[in-house]
Amino acid sequence: MSPKRPAAGTTRIRKEIADAVVASLREVTGRGPVGTRVMMSPESIVVFLSNTLSVGEQELVKAGFTDEVLAVRSAYQATMRERVNARVSEITGREISAFMSTNNIEPDVAVEIFLLGDPVA
Repeated sequence: MSPKRPAAGTTRIRKEIADAVVASLREVTGRGPVGTRVMMSPESIVVFLSNTLSVGEQELVKAGFTDEVLAVRSAYQATMRERVNARVSEITGREISAFMSTNNIEPDVAVEIFLLGDPVA
């Protein structure tokens, strides 16, 4: 039995959300991730990002500055919070009740989580 394929509208929405998250990261970091994957439920959206670190951040990690890189990544995500929430809200037609974000160094992955609220008035 093959996995259920998402409806065409859902596929379009997932692509738009992935593009919005990548664009927001690129705006604040100067570089977007190499890969994205979006999972959706009626209550939430989870965006998985891969290969997010810049060359400079990778060099800092090699030199042992992992905590500093994670702190800067956290600051980037706080900086993009309002713009990415607005974009995802516009795409989904739902308010964003919470946005959470985290990074991992090895492997180089990040996760952006949006909890969906009421429909936009």
